[in-house]
Amino acid sequence: MNLIAVLSLTAICSLSIYLASEIFPLHEPDSSGYISFHPSRTSFYPAIIQLTMSAFDSEYAIVAIHITVYLISFAWLMWSVQNVFASYAVTLLLGLGIGLNVYMQAYHTVILTESLAFSLCNLLIAMLVKGWLARGIMHASAVGLVAGLMLALRPALASYVVILLVAVPLFNAGALSKTIRNLAAYLMSVIVVLSLESAIYFSHHSERQSLASLTLLGKGAILTTYV
Repeated sequence: MNLIAVLSLTAICSLSIYLASEIFPLHEPDSSGYISFHPSRTSFYPAIIQLTMSAFDSEYAIVAIHITVYLISFAWLMWSVQNVFASYAVTLLLGLGIGLNVYMQAYHTVILTESLAFSLCNLLIAMLVKGWLARGIMHASAVGLVAGLMLALRPALASYVVILLVAVPLFNAGALSKTIRNLAAYLMSVIVVLSLESAIYFSHHSERQSLASLTLLGKGAILTTYV
């Protein structure tokens, strides 16, 4: 019965993605920065684009990856919520709330990092619901891996890494040695992911350029225009 509920909600989410596919074009203004691997972008998403284009020679293959990864993460989130809360009402409300958010689902058919970020958020929530931070070092490492990927994919999500850093002691309250082990495992995974991102980045660029500087430059230009 749980499997039927999860598959049904995933099917609804799939339909929502299909209906939302015409909201945004395949390319948004920021897409070119990822496709050409502009120095202001982190390396993972441009690397995914390059590998996908090399293998399939079609930008729609990137969209297919977006949708596939997202639906898997969505299904696992629904499965996790149902197993932990044992309430079809909770699972249904959450599944429909996410699945029928047409505006959010529209990003899966655009070459931007939002889709993969949503997928990672689903995975992270599922891990937290299942209490992975309170389990062994392998589970804490997996949470760190997802958190690291979120940060490497979209630096704006850095707050998640910090929040999870605080959450580890809370999940392991009263067990100091376990807290230290899980905290170390979590941080090690984050560091490994960020090190890999840096290695890929500097294999293409000699110096990292921050997007923040470009944003400030743009805002300055706007102010100058009005002045």
